[in-house]
Amino acid sequence: MRTLVLVAANLPENFGVPLLMQVERGSSQLATVEANIFICDRLVERLLNRPDEVTATGELPSLYRTYLFDPGIPVWRRLGRVLGFVSRLGRENTHPTEYQAFSRIARMAVDATAAPGLTATDLAQACAFVVGGCDRYMFNATEQGIRRFFQNPERQAFGRVVERLEGGGTLEHDDFTLFLQYAGTLYNGDVEYHLSHLMFVMSALNDAERTIVFWRECFERLGDDPLPVAVDFLQAAVIYMYLVTDRPYDGILEPYIRKVLRDWPSGLLYRPGEERGFRRGYRDRFDMIFEDGFGVIYGHAQLAPSTRRRTMRYQQYVDSFGSDERTSNLLLENLNCFLQGGMIDESLQVLQAICQVATFWPYEGLALLQPVLGHSDPRIHRATVRVLAEVYHRHPRVTQRFLRSNGSALTEEDLREIKVRQDPRIGRRQIDELEWGHLLHFLLGLPNARQSLYAAIKALLRAESLEQAFVAVAVALGLHAEIGRQ
Repeated sequence: MRTLVLVAANLPENFGVPLLMQVERGSSQLATVEANIFICDRLVERLLNRPDEVTATGELPSLYRTYLFDPGIPVWRRLGRVLGFVSRLGRENTHPTEYQAFSRIARMAVDATAAPGLTATDLAQACAFVVGGCDRYMFNATEQGIRRFFQNPERQAFGRVVERLEGGGTLEHDDFTLFLQYAGTLYNGDVEYHLSHLMFVMSALNDAERTIVFWRECFERLGDDPLPVAVDFLQAAVIYMYLVTDRPYDGILEPYIRKVLRDWPSGLLYRPGEERGFRRGYRDRFDMIFEDGFGVIYGHAQLAPSTRRRTMRYQQYVDSFGSDERTSNLLLENLNCFLQGGMIDESLQVLQAICQVATFWPYEGLALLQPVLGHSDPRIHRATVRVLAEVYHRHPRVTQRFLRSNGSALTEEDLREIKVRQDPRIGRRQIDELEWGHLLHFLLGLPNARQSLYAAIKALLRAESLEQAFVAVAVALGLHAEIGRQ
């Protein structure tokens, strides 16, 4: 089934999307997830190339309607499709005219999908689906870790933070002490970790400047030998805050990442995939590390391209890559340095970060691969092919263009591996901070969104089980078909 998904993903959209929709209706959760990822890729590409077809008339083109309003699947799965689509674009990776077209589709889809509400059966099925892929939806999550949250007597400490934020306040010194209990380790708080990020977002919505000052103070409190997970947590907090508040990126992360690359080799080489990769189904050490996706140097490169992108319409942006300008040159600079010094492990960590960048910024990400094309070290070569395979399946036209210009250093066997043989395991990828940030930004723009979100957070904190939480949050958001909002 997953082979069919990879084949369909490379067909023209009018053929590939209907075929992927048939796969999406099947029983394989991994194939379903991957089919949805590829469909959203194609719809986003179409939107960026033809935004006027959305804004020119009052109706959506049939391809969007077929996917987003599919009556042949339960409401909860339709809502999942819509949210997956909404997560792809934000104001930082579109021109204002493109975001206008995108938000029109998204608003129509959210309104139409949410209107019927979710039944008890919908909520039970959605809960089981999330649990079945929990490490995709939540950082490092396990079912056991999620359920542990509902037995954690300390979680009510978050309630006091929520009350202050709901009253218009911002985060304070002791709040980070609370967050660090869960944000400094891989094993102590699956739900609490994400709840802490949400507190940063709500604080920034109240007072962005004050919250960013607080964020800087938090980073300083980590000291000269910080916990890698805490560094990753704070990087992600910046991405969330900047996206949700629509704050233009000002390079805030660059000095911190330069310090990691220059002065903190143990942090750069921290590889939790060696600990948790086996649990996620990997047996090969390279796969355990590279597929894990954890890193402490990607944040700046994820946000830096937005400075240029949001000033250009898509075709102008694409055409601009004939120049030598590189918005992610921090990674390129250090990759070259590590390669010249024979520092293969460090180079692999940079390549892992480039893979994350290339998923959302394929033109920038692929340009950063030029120093490693045809590299003699087998691990560097394997990582390069692995990155190209993922970007090829996510962005086939962009990758083909890159390979036509730069592929002479690759063999025919490499190209077959990239296009056919390599399984990029896209369905196992954790949902990125950019995706969650886009989703939060859009949803918080809906009527009464902040009030509803606070109600949902408090319902989560009161719930005594995961299943109860699904129902309580649906009620708080006005999504329960049988109870309605209370």
